[in-house]
Amino acid sequence: MTLNEFFEPYSSLIEHIEESRNYWLVRTDSGKYYSDFSNNNYISIGWDEFSNINDFRNKAMSDAMSNYIINKYPKKQPRRIYNQIRKFLFEIKVGDVVMIPNENSKVINFGIVTSEYISRANNINDTCPFIKSKSVKWIKEIDREKLDPYLFKMMQAHQTINSANEYAHFIDRTMYSFYEKSGKSYLILPVNKEEDIPAYDLSQFINAITNLVPIANVLQKDSLEDEYNKRDLDIKINVQSPGYIELKSDDAKLVPRILTLLKYLIGNNDCNTERLLEKTSEEELRKLKKDRDDLRKRFEDVKAKLPSDI
Repeated sequence: MTLNEFFEPYSSLIEHIEESRNYWLVRTDSGKYYSDFSNNNYISIGWDEFSNINDFRNKAMSDAMSNYIINKYPKKQPRRIYNQIRKFLFEIKVGDVVMIPNENSKVINFGIVTSEYISRANNINDTCPFIKSKSVKWIKEIDREKLDPYLFKMMQAHQTINSANEYAHFIDRTMYSFYEKSGKSYLILPVNKEEDIPAYDLSQFINAITNLVPIANVLQKDSLEDEYNKRDLDIKINVQSPGYIELKSDDAKLVPRILTLLKYLIGNNDCNTERLLEKTSEEELRKLKKDRDDLRKRFEDVKAKLPSDI
């Protein structure tokens, strides 16, 4: 087995995220249409009186359009309505991330926009009456109590369409456990210990993770690959009973290799573990077996595990 063949099975699972994509929080009329959007794979916006998309192509609202909106909604701000509709029609694009909350934001659904503007005027088969729509592929539904704490502030935005670009990193790691973006690779490891984690146990867990870096070097010693340094792997911690450990590297190959080693060393497939052990010398084999046993113990100490979606 070549080095690339060894690492490929798990490297191919990585989610590649476009740096240019945008992030949006889309309200569901206080949760009224959350089920419609989620079950039928779309998002939609109201103000159906204004359904000619050509009226919203310009960033500057025309006087005629302003008067039209005021006549329909005399107690509302015409520019706010115009901007909300325009954002939905022209700024939310295919490939962007959208999030929708249910009533009281108890559950948030995360998805990817898959179509440009769609008129549902002749295709309304649920309780939502809105015409202006876009198709969405939903990725993950999260209970608020399990939501990344950094996203709580985002949920305080109350307009129908809200930009969430400032929360991009926290949204990415909520949607995906293993991904690459801007040449950097990431792995999110759940930590499920309910009670406080002793500082010693946490420090030993982190050491066990960073000790995988020289193991990766051992495996590629006969290749032309550059050696990694333990400082090439960054770790962020959020273990608030329970929480997660975020692994990140500016080298796009390193985190996939760490994941491969984790799968081989702490997985239940002993055949895979033995295949890994066979790739080392007798001296390295003894050390690797010790590292494997230590890694398994450290994962158990903090109740860490590999992500369920990998």
